[in-house]
Amino acid sequence: MKEKNKLDLLVLFIIPLIATVLSLYFHVHHLVSTFLFFGLPALYLTLRTKGYMISASWYAFVFGVLSAMVIDMIAVFDASWYTPSDYSLIFGIVPVEDIIWGFLVAYSVIIFYYHFFMNKPYPLFTQRMKLFFMLSLLLFMVAGVLHLFVKNPVKIPYFYLIGATLTMLVPVLLMLFLNPEKIPVYTKTGAYFFFLFTFAELTALHLGLWQFPGSHFIGWVEIVGQRFPIEEFIFTMFLIAPALLVYLEFLAKEKA
Repeated sequence: MKEKNKLDLLVLFIIPLIATVLSLYFHVHHLVSTFLFFGLPALYLTLRTKGYMISASWYAFVFGVLSAMVIDMIAVFDASWYTPSDYSLIFGIVPVEDIIWGFLVAYSVIIFYYHFFMNKPYPLFTQRMKLFFMLSLLLFMVAGVLHLFVKNPVKIPYFYLIGATLTMLVPVLLMLFLNPEKIPVYTKTGAYFFFLFTFAELTALHLGLWQFPGSHFIGWVEIVGQRFPIEEFIFTMFLIAPALLVYLEFLAKEKA
């Protein structure tokens, strides 16, 4: 590994420690905590990886905002998670904090991948990406309209488990089965973000930045007095980074 990459990794591993101390000491708001845990790594890597910001931002918007809002709306119906918000809600249900969190998480994963494993950014508008964008936009509009005009929206029990298995676990396993040479890259990226998410999750729960009020979970994990669903541990903390890379690599290919 190049010396500059070793320095970058050292900085990236220190950031969650600093973010945890600052968040707990000052009892920060959700947006401040999100910036400390995900904005700082994103900013650092953006400054270290010039010429990649536009591509990373575009994919982060589609994956972390547009697509994530659809999932967020359905998840809230099943009480999979809940984020107390001081701001207006999108369609009266999606907190602004979740949107910013989704963008920064996706951006930090993508810019991390670009910095350590890519020689140039992926193109913005491949055929696959155009189709995925239009599909995500359509689903977002349908979900929003249903929420506004349907008094009793469809609730999917165990949505966290079912939705994440279909959209994250299955694609990751399929990608690694078909392309085993990607295992080292996905493992290294996933390992860092598991480390980052562990500190971010425990800090957020301690500060009450988000909650898991539902009962449709397969079990619970408890670490240093903080309790959260097994689904959160598996899918958000462990699989979210590899899953984002799967969608990035698949959709960034030129041919459909």
